[in-house]
Amino acid sequence: MSADDIYNTLKKGQGRLSVKTAKQAFAAFSSKLESLSNEEKARLKPAAVVKQRIFPIRTAGGGVELREGNSNFVISNKHSLASGFEGKVDFLDFTEKEIEGDLAAFILWADMKEKFISTMAKKKVEVKNRDHASPVKRKEYEIKRTARALLSIAVAHKSPRAADQDSLFGRLRNAKTLEADDIVEVYQLGDAVYEAQSNAIVHIDEDTSSGALKLYIPRDSEKQRSSFSIALPKALAAWMQPAAVGEDVAEVVGTVLHLPPSLWKNTLKSYDINLIDKDGADELEADVEEDAEHDRGISIRHAIPALEPSDQRKLEIGGKGEQHIFNYFSELNLPEFNETNWLSKANNNAISDFKYVDTHGAFANWLDQRGAFDLTSSRPVSNGAVTYYIEVKSTTGGCDMPIYVTNNQFQLMRKHSRAVAPEGEWSTIYVILRVYNVESDAPQIGALVDPLSMICRGEVSVDNQPVLLSCRELEAHADIIYPSNISFSL
Repeated sequence: MSADDIYNTLKKGQGRLSVKTAKQAFAAFSSKLESLSNEEKARLKPAAVVKQRIFPIRTAGGGVELREGNSNFVISNKHSLASGFEGKVDFLDFTEKEIEGDLAAFILWADMKEKFISTMAKKKVEVKNRDHASPVKRKEYEIKRTARALLSIAVAHKSPRAADQDSLFGRLRNAKTLEADDIVEVYQLGDAVYEAQSNAIVHIDEDTSSGALKLYIPRDSEKQRSSFSIALPKALAAWMQPAAVGEDVAEVVGTVLHLPPSLWKNTLKSYDINLIDKDGADELEADVEEDAEHDRGISIRHAIPALEPSDQRKLEIGGKGEQHIFNYFSELNLPEFNETNWLSKANNNAISDFKYVDTHGAFANWLDQRGAFDLTSSRPVSNGAVTYYIEVKSTTGGCDMPIYVTNNQFQLMRKHSRAVAPEGEWSTIYVILRVYNVESDAPQIGALVDPLSMICRGEVSVDNQPVLLSCRELEAHADIIYPSNISFSL
């Protein structure tokens, strides 16, 4: 049947189609739409189909019935939300996989994306039992310590809250960061409510009369780390209400939260932001600097079993690891892989050691075969080529030796993480390839795919300054073994 034939079947289907035949017709029509030009699609009017009682709807009670396309139901495009509302609201009776595949062209043509559950479910964050909240124990999580840096960001991004700089600085400097036992995301669809737990969650509470600022983060230490690194920068960026909302605001906020004051000026300058001078900041920032030095000393003593090698020796070890990776993938005949992919060989300041555009899925399959990339749950949703930013980290010892990630590398990791941008297409991925025993006859390779998402899933834990990641024991696959820890030197 042609697209016109199926269109006419749907347009006149009310009272004629069963649930089964309606679902088949929708899938067939969607398939035909994919091959039509825009002009051909324009001839077919969506309204004539949408008003028909031919849409298979799975009711909250569990039955399936045919309804009009403009009736009250949602489309499942996000499994976590859909499972939370199952039995509470009515769904279009297609699976999430069918929505993203077989039915995608139809939904686009019929302009039904507004029925996606990710769009219709309204989210708010609630703190339960606030009376039991207490000041955060870890000083580095106190937002007031970064008041001057946050003020500078707000001013640079033309936040309306920065119209009175003294007032905003005072509110940030006096902000209270509290830890609470029960912070939940509450989603609402009509009268239906779903409460979801999250590993990265923050709530900002502002007293409208006094302007007092309270920030709530989870009391659980693992959730605290994820919330501070991921959720808090985004929440603060949104609270600032910048003139142009974008990921770059959350990115720079997340950067300064992890840095001592001595590094703010140059770091902000790299974002074209001037650090503002403010009376009353020196004493607080001196305490921050002292604590940072103390924390770094403790972390380094515990993380490094021996003295750090000289800079020249580091370059030598790093160069050997990169050479091993280049030789390894060259011998594997990875499609279109050559020296042009080795960015750091030509430029020591390259964004990453390697950049590989995976047009055939070969690199994803290589990771998947070794257990480092679960294609069933983590595969990029982009229909086109996927770009991998690959950072090589090498040591002469075994996989238990720590490795270090610079602040710039950490920001690139954030930028290309599924944890930061879970919706939409994922066409870029950050990967750490760990080469250990690099000077032996048989160096071994480990891999961390999207390390920031691994943190959020609880597969690695984080401690700041330096950030120490301790991976759970994972099964070794062929020549790939997971490193036991990674230190982020920020």
